[in-house]
Amino acid sequence: MKNNKLHLGRITEIELRLIFGLIAISLLNIIIYKSLSVGQPYGLILLNDVGVYLYAILIVLTMIFTIIRDRRLLSYSFYTLLALMTINIVLNLFDLIVNHRISDNGQAIVLDATLIWFSSLGVFGFWYWIVDRGGPINRAIESKDTRYDLLFPQYQTVIPGWEKWKPEFWDYVVFSFFTSTGFSPADTLPLSLRVKILMMIEATISLVIIGMVISRALSLIQ
Repeated sequence: MKNNKLHLGRITEIELRLIFGLIAISLLNIIIYKSLSVGQPYGLILLNDVGVYLYAILIVLTMIFTIIRDRRLLSYSFYTLLALMTINIVLNLFDLIVNHRISDNGQAIVLDATLIWFSSLGVFGFWYWIVDRGGPINRAIESKDTRYDLLFPQYQTVIPGWEKWKPEFWDYVVFSFFTSTGFSPADTLPLSLRVKILMMIEATISLVIIGMVISRALSLIQ
């Protein structure tokens, strides 16, 4: 009975962190998208008021699914919102490349590319956080080893002081940072196909930003 109470308390804590994290990253992305010089990407409505309402509806649904403890619907709501954020990133980057309104403004290109990169860093960090081993709730309450998506060094061997360690959100943000800058993990190995696909998408976005947008902007500045 005591263990069940501990599990419920831990689950509630993680659920609150998930909700607040989702709200924070949604607001951050809306602010970033509204700050871009390129304006709205082609065929995308997520940067106007309709998009704000859509984000709000998904967040409310996520809170409802959390209250009724429907983990399947909760996962769908998280995946849907993160998928929309990822689409936003890709289309914003596409618009940054082909938009003629700022094609001769190197400083605007650098600023927009930096904002898109920060958005990508947060969104993919959140992706890894909720995908790895079924999400933070599963990782917190699992009594047995589950199928690993990411293999952290602390999982590979017994390290004094790290016996009860489990990855937190910022661990996945760091993993996202190394993926977007070095195009490969630093000390954490991707195991599952879904994580490898996410890494490919993030690395491609970063490669386009660094290899095309930044070089184009620097040439215009010079």
